[in-house]
Amino acid sequence: MAALSQPKNEILELIGAIVLSAQEAEQYLKAILPFMTSQDPSLSGALARHDKLKMRTLGEVVGKFLDSSTSHTPDLASRLHELVTTRNKIVHHFGETYGAQLRSGQLQLVADSLRAQLVGIDAFKQTLEQTALHLFEVIRDTTFDDTPEYQAMADLCASFRRRVAI
Repeated sequence: MAALSQPKNEILELIGAIVLSAQEAEQYLKAILPFMTSQDPSLSGALARHDKLKMRTLGEVVGKFLDSSTSHTPDLASRLHELVTTRNKIVHHFGETYGAQLRSGQLQLVADSLRAQLVGIDAFKQTLEQTALHLFEVIRDTTFDDTPEYQAMADLCASFRRRVAI
């Protein structure tokens, strides 16, 4: 098999990076969502709700997240919908989105577009990551303070903080 050209390699790398970054953002949403309900506030209840989200799609998770949110800021909803749309264009509609540019040899334009999208997804993912970390620590220190589940929540927070530091 012939070696891929540099622009094609870059496009493939950017596609992979976008998919992985969007998946990480999805995981952060799935981690936050189980704590956004008043039903069974225990850690085991939240973990059970998290388990039910494992096989849900990004679009479903975003919908549940927005439905559960008490904040109805248009910016948050817009950013979440943009995440889903951008990811779907890459994962499900890449040929429709970039086919004409690829066929006409405009590989650098495709790479530039993908790079810009990756920057946006990465920034939003980092915001979700920090939001999840701070949320877990606040819940640990309020909801689980002086409860039998405090240590389990503290361990979860410490594990998450170590993971975020990597």
